[in-house]
Amino acid sequence: KQWYQRRVRGILTAKSFARNIPGLVQSLSDQEKIFPTQGSLIKCITQRILDEVMPHPSAQRPSYLEHSIQLVVPGAARSPLSKKRYMVILVAAHLDPGAGEDVPEHVILGINIDNNLPENVTPCHNHHESPTGCQGDITVAMALPVTKGVSIEMDGDGGIKIKSSQNNVHYIFKPVNLQALWVAYSYLNPDIENARRHNLFPCSKHHHTWAGCYTAKVPDYLETEDDWEDNSAIENQINKHDFKDEKLKRVMEKILLRMREIIMTIDLDNASCLEIRKQLEADFNVNLTPYKRFIDEQIVRVFGQSAEAPSKIFNYLYLGNEWNASNLTI
Repeated sequence: KQWYQRRVRGILTAKSFARNIPGLVQSLSDQEKIFPTQGSLIKCITQRILDEVMPHPSAQRPSYLEHSIQLVVPGAARSPLSKKRYMVILVAAHLDPGAGEDVPEHVILGINIDNNLPENVTPCHNHHESPTGCQGDITVAMALPVTKGVSIEMDGDGGIKIKSSQNNVHYIFKPVNLQALWVAYSYLNPDIENARRHNLFPCSKHHHTWAGCYTAKVPDYLETEDDWEDNSAIENQINKHDFKDEKLKRVMEKILLRMREIIMTIDLDNASCLEIRKQLEADFNVNLTPYKRFIDEQIVRVFGQSAEAPSKIFNYLYLGNEWNASNLTI
């Protein structure tokens, strides 16, 4: 348990540190702190995005606003030979004359990297060899400004569904493991809340003017395996408000307790929501497929609650953060 808390606390520290860097600039070393076992890969991807995707300062236009990379999250490949996916969050500070303060603006990028190119590609800066997953052509497959019309939810298979009311499109991103899922979820939620709090409307002439250089990079047509849009049929999934049967409710309480035990002992670098759900199904001999979205949501919640214990103020009062501020019972 102590090893687990130290590991996740490192993610929290890097996350908190990154959000308070002057000028909203996150260095390459900060990316490595978030994913310590994939540091060289994240560093390589980040450098390539800086060099090949983000506009060069000499190419600045009137609509350009200085921005930086807030987060790079590795995604799970659909197959060993398919293209590698990375979700990238960009951040800029836009001066709002009405509020008299800098308002953060965010853009979510979906990056595909062709993994089937020859090995003799140009290596990353300061690397003698590019790590696997960093070699190949880069394609911007998605560019979505985070406005008040953007929302996220779990897709039920260990991925995040990003929904945009602007064009009624849903995007799916499946992080490479549970750790990456929680990091992505914990960054996206505050960024979306920021857009709602500051009323960042879609198609505004005053916000996200700098996002055009990325939306213009998205090809008009993408092969099915390259497309980030969710074209699957809507499944009938049950949420937490549907547990009306008392017997089922007691079973779910036991499942959530067992889920906490599993999360405390798993390998954060290899575990996924699907593996945890399969383990729960085996332990309780029950089919949890109709509840898979609810299970995913609870996995993220338990993961966050277990990351760091709340501080005791009185015997009956504890000070928690956005994740562990909850009752002792689940």
